[in-house]
Amino acid sequence: MQLLDQIRELISPALNESAIELVELAFRGARGNQILQVFIDTESGVTIDDCQNASDLISEILDTADIIEGRYRLEVSSPGVDRPLKTVRDFRRNMGRPIRFNLQNEETKRTYEGTIQQVVDGKVTLMVNQEAETFSIDQMENVKLILKW
Repeated sequence: MQLLDQIRELISPALNESAIELVELAFRGARGNQILQVFIDTESGVTIDDCQNASDLISEILDTADIIEGRYRLEVSSPGVDRPLKTVRDFRRNMGRPIRFNLQNEETKRTYEGTIQQVVDGKVTLMVNQEAETFSIDQMENVKLILKW
């Protein structure tokens, strides 16, 4: 099992108990000067307090487990509003919002835009050009919210 998978397995249950979703993990930097990036989300968005609480929790777990060789710095943050939607939870959290994504089949790759209407059994129903269309989440690529500024 790779290190990031081990870290995910260790910290996910504790974060879930605190109503915090682990979105993504990444290591950057060279050995001895590594940064462990932890991206989190909550149903109501991420605050500085959420990041601090998650950081304290993760630090305690990783210090106890002692599975990371050498020194590292822990960074906990929100993944940002322009991050790709990947999970059922991501889609449910963004019900009623417009998205853009790519769908590739054997012959073509097409870009779709629509508003999320429903999420059931790994499928998303969107309103696309005033018609409801359903797509499997695992076939949707590079799904992003269409942000109106």
